[in-house]
Amino acid sequence: MPSGYTKSAIIKWNQTGRASKALINASKKGMKENTYSGAGSDNTLVNVTNLSHSQKVELSRYALSLINSAHHQLGKKSWTYKASALHFADRVANHTTSLAGMQVTMYLVSSVQLKLLALTQE
Repeated sequence: MPSGYTKSAIIKWNQTGRASKALINASKKGMKENTYSGAGSDNTLVNVTNLSHSQKVELSRYALSLINSAHHQLGKKSWTYKASALHFADRVANHTTSLAGMQVTMYLVSSVQLKLLALTQE
């Protein structure tokens, strides 16, 4: 994490709604430094509205690894994967997609938000 992107700066921003210049600059620097390169060999196509259980677990664990990486750098406790939270997220997502007029994009947004529920803090 860039200097200036500290736990205390984030807490202050959350409490006041105002980010310090140091936090803003550190965030900009971090955005420039943070790059993603996917595994070139993984060209698997999936139906996002019909993921297998193992795909859901893999997605949840991947998101958890990203969250925990930031947590470790901020000196926070790790989160753990909970199968029961994933089950709950699936039930809510399945109910949501069964509503008339629901679009796939709404399912994706709901799924991402609900998958975060599967990552409960220990």
